[in-house]
Amino acid sequence: MKCLRWLPLIGVGLWGAVLLTIEILVQTRDRYKGGIAMPYISDAGGLKPGYYVFAIGGTIASALLFAQHLFFSPRYISAISSTNSLAASSRCLKGWWYTACALACVAAVALILVTWFDTYDSEDVHFYSAATFFLLTAIALTVFTVCSTAIYFAKPRPLQSNTQPPKTTTPSMATLWPLKLAMTAIFWISVIIYLPIGSVVACESQRLPLDSDYCARNEDFCEDMALPEGDDAGGSCEEPPCTKLWDYSDCPGTTLMSTISQLVSVVMLIGYQATFISENTALFHAEQAMGSRAIVTV
Repeated sequence: MKCLRWLPLIGVGLWGAVLLTIEILVQTRDRYKGGIAMPYISDAGGLKPGYYVFAIGGTIASALLFAQHLFFSPRYISAISSTNSLAASSRCLKGWWYTACALACVAAVALILVTWFDTYDSEDVHFYSAATFFLLTAIALTVFTVCSTAIYFAKPRPLQSNTQPPKTTTPSMATLWPLKLAMTAIFWISVIIYLPIGSVVACESQRLPLDSDYCARNEDFCEDMALPEGDDAGGSCEEPPCTKLWDYSDCPGTTLMSTISQLVSVVMLIGYQATFISENTALFHAEQAMGSRAIVTV
């Protein structure tokens, strides 16, 4: 149990390594970046060899976060509700916490689909999986933060005279609870810039033509990424023949704003998972305390 409490940090560390690796890969040599300095994560992760890092590394990292919310987070709220005076709100709080855990698990599955179905060959599956991930994770993150606030400010429950004082959750959460709140606020600011504002100000996405300057320098790559003859990709290919690659060069400034805000929101969403180390630590202490009380009463 002592080692497993670091599970969310391992998952977050792996996701951080995945994002850093695909960004390094796309920035090296003359990799395609969509006509902007920093491409969307999905665009960078959809190009080989970054695709393999994105798919395999992202799947393993997401599976670890899935395990966190399936096995440890529900046990945490059950253990803590027996040591903190959450009073009449305890059942309601546990219900909301379990709901957030379920949403986080489904979001982790959606994230795995995002990594395997790239934005070039499986645009629809990728889009709906990404939308599901963002929506469910955003709701879960907010619920987790509200519940953590309630737990943090709960007072210890009065003890019976023949029991030892339980180890409170406050010490392990004292430094991470404000971090949860700050990350939630930053996430919502960045996601509002990324989605509602970005959708309004961004230009319509177009496919990169085969006669572009980039394809003139990278003929073999563009030929491999070319659309089938006569395929206009649902109208996104204005000057056929085109490639599957997305071209944002018509409005690089607003698109760059959107990609940066996307990166910040994703970092906040994934980084938020690391704060569950506090819950795992509190769970470990609570179970230790309950074990100690059982020994005393015997």
